[in-house]
Amino acid sequence: VPGTGMDNATILIYNSHLELWGITKERLCRDAEKNTRRILTPRLLSIEEMMKEIFVQYLRQKCGESKDDEEWLSQTAGRIMDSLVGDVPRPAMYVLGNKRKLFGAAVILYEGILGEIAEAFGCGYFLLPSSVHEVILIPDDNRHNPEELWNMVCEINATQVAPEDVLTDSVYYFSRRDFSGKGGAVCGSGEKSPGKSGAAPGSGKKDTGKKNAEDKAAKENILWENNGLEKIF
Repeated sequence: VPGTGMDNATILIYNSHLELWGITKERLCRDAEKNTRRILTPRLLSIEEMMKEIFVQYLRQKCGESKDDEEWLSQTAGRIMDSLVGDVPRPAMYVLGNKRKLFGAAVILYEGILGEIAEAFGCGYFLLPSSVHEVILIPDDNRHNPEELWNMVCEINATQVAPEDVLTDSVYYFSRRDFSGKGGAVCGSGEKSPGKSGAAPGSGKKDTGKKNAEDKAAKENILWENNGLEKIF
């Protein structure tokens, strides 16, 4: 029921559901693709905007109805941010998710959206899977070390993200040069992504005991790569 806080839920869909509904898997995927973007509208915020939004929410909870002045909340949140970070230069970082802040990482599957963002940035960008609820985008200004970004993702996943919300310990890259302008990017065109070495960190002679885990990871990466993203770490 909209507005009650009970209007969001997820379930696993089995073949028995398809038989009950009288539809095919292809029909289910088409409907899900159309309705997901309509219901879970994509949203892109700078990291500063997201922090300010968090502070506004915190202030509203602390002050209650006595402070429902949006202008006051915004200005106070801005002052809190300034006191915490000051004038320290920060790299451009953006948070991509949806307006409901629920399973927002799925936004990367929306047709054409990654290419549209690359056009808006005017360059390619790194994509860091922050959690199942959002991803972090960092425009490529030739100053970022992909391996350092990968270390950051691994550390945050291990210490800051609930196990059930972890997406993957990887870093991806979307190339504006390879963007086709239609449904995503065309990978493998010869352009070398930043830091791409053709091997994962620590790779070499493979331990046969890791084969199953690596096979599973390879299958998971198909989803990312088919959407124009290239795994670089």
